[in-house]
Amino acid sequence: MLKDQSNQLPYLKSLTNCLNKIRTGGYTESFKRVAKGLRAQHSQQVYPPGAYRIINTFQFEGLSRPGQNAVISIIETIDGLKGTLVNAPVFPLRNNK
Repeated sequence: MLKDQSNQLPYLKSLTNCLNKIRTGGYTESFKRVAKGLRAQHSQQVYPPGAYRIINTFQFEGLSRPGQNAVISIIETIDGLKGTLVNAPVFPLRNNK
């Protein structure tokens, strides 16, 4: 019988909890995808492919909509900057008239 790993790793129960746990490990920068690579949100420095590496990824699946997935990538750059990139789908807002 397999143990429920979410009881052993409670920070994996939500995207927010996981991000908070990652930040306590020093991964405090937020990255955004741009045409030339990844941009650090605070310094605006752009890192082209090869100037950073993905240390780990975590995937979260939405319960109400299977298509509501998000992926957290833990990033380290060649100059030592550490942070995360969150990829999540963008859904249009509904007009509830």
